[in-house]
Amino acid sequence: MYVAATGTLPLNEQFSLFGKLGVAFNHTEFRVWEPGFSGSTTENQTSPMIGIGASFALDMKISFVAEYENFGKVAKDGGDSVKADMLSVGVRFKF
Repeated sequence: MYVAATGTLPLNEQFSLFGKLGVAFNHTEFRVWEPGFSGSTTENQTSPMIGIGASFALDMKISFVAEYENFGKVAKDGGDSVKADMLSVGVRFKF
């Protein structure tokens, strides 16, 4: 889950760029099961979140979107950190 402010920069009537800046509240759960051994751990981590993207408006109601989001560190394993990124593409419908 995250909370972010979003800014949009229209390039023309169809294309626009946008960015996000906020805070991500990450919850991770690791489970291991092998014959004779099982274990699990959970962790909550708060980290900065950033995102950038672009959209193409086909018309007033339909647009295509591509976006990259970085949720920062979601967990720590000893001295190592686990980070989460997401690349998404989609279609937005306004009604």
